[in-house]
Amino acid sequence: MRIEKDTIGEVAIPDEKLYGINTKRAEENFPSSSEYVNSNLIKAYLQVKFADTNTNYGINILPKERASYGRKTNLFNIKLDGDSK
Repeated sequence: MRIEKDTIGEVAIPDEKLYGINTKRAEENFPSSSEYVNSNLIKAYLQVKFADTNTNYGINILPKERASYGRKTNLFNIKLDGDSK
């Protein structure tokens, strides 16, 4: 377990999880839904996160270990359920 902190307090997050404190709080505070998000929106979000990761690594804000998580996945060729192509 690792402990992450924000302005509200501290949250324990399992070491194997790649998400952080904001995702953990959302998971605890918002119920799951049966609604689906458009796969193009998810792909666009992943592309932004990939660019963010590369930028923060490039300016030495993000450690190499953390930056490698996003680089392990080819985000531009992801096929999601419901994709027609």
